[in-house]
Amino acid sequence: VCDAIRSCFCDGVVSNETAGMRAESMFKLCQAVNPCSEIDVAVVRAILTDSNSQPKFINYSALVKDPLVILKAKAAVWKCRGTRRIMLRVLQNLMKANEAEVMKYSTTDQVAKEFLTSRDAIIVRCLLFVCQSGFLLEETGRENSTPSHCVMSTNLIRSVVTQRLGIVATLIKQNLADITLDWLVEFIPESFFD
Repeated sequence: VCDAIRSCFCDGVVSNETAGMRAESMFKLCQAVNPCSEIDVAVVRAILTDSNSQPKFINYSALVKDPLVILKAKAAVWKCRGTRRIMLRVLQNLMKANEAEVMKYSTTDQVAKEFLTSRDAIIVRCLLFVCQSGFLLEETGRENSTPSHCVMSTNLIRSVVTQRLGIVATLIKQNLADITLDWLVEFIPESFFD
């Protein structure tokens, strides 16, 4: 899987969208037969390491404590549909594991909820930025490409907004840009319930 992810990029630029789809297929197959934690660690290492650097030392425990580290991925990872979808699946896995750990070790439920809302606000803000800007939505390598929406990114935002009441209000209080707020209202109908 790691080699398949690395083969998608040449000098930090998406070189082959088909390779990204192949990497995603391999990722799904590997998850079916290997422990999810091992696959997630290998994927994060591949995503965060470029051809000019040594592989990062990351273990599952560190990823569960700080799932936001995956958002440090290179722009090319976000632009390639296959690697973006792999990254979002790993992010979802890590968010679930992190939530279980936070709920287990927090002194009160209120503290845990505040921490998780803060974490999710950061994730939603990052995803909103890339979605509304069209950055990751343009088809790479096609002439006259038209932006389309990354369904998986949008669904992750919708899921988080539904699960964490108050997150939209938190984002608005943090001075969310008007264009981002417009995108949120247009594509995330659950934001009205907040």
